Amino acid sequence: TNKGRAINDTHIVELSLIGGELDHIPALADFADKLEQASLQTIEDGIMTGDLYALSSLENKQTVDTETFLREINNRLVKLL
Repeated sequence: TNKGRAINDTHIVELSLIGGELDHIPALADFADKLEQASLQTIEDGIMTGDLYALSSLENKQTVDTETFLREINNRLVKLL
């Protein structure tokens, strides 16, 4: 399900951040921070999957499929890198 996928994607970011910090890999920790920023910015910009849409209180929001959501995150991530 999309909900399971969103949870798994979140865990990947968390594991990258924790792994970068615990293994003393600053580049990995920095990437995880920027990925998290890009993800949050995408949601704050009102672009989200249906499960997040249902939970969001934003007025200007749109539902997109998972692939589009990930593309939007990537667009923001590229600007942060």
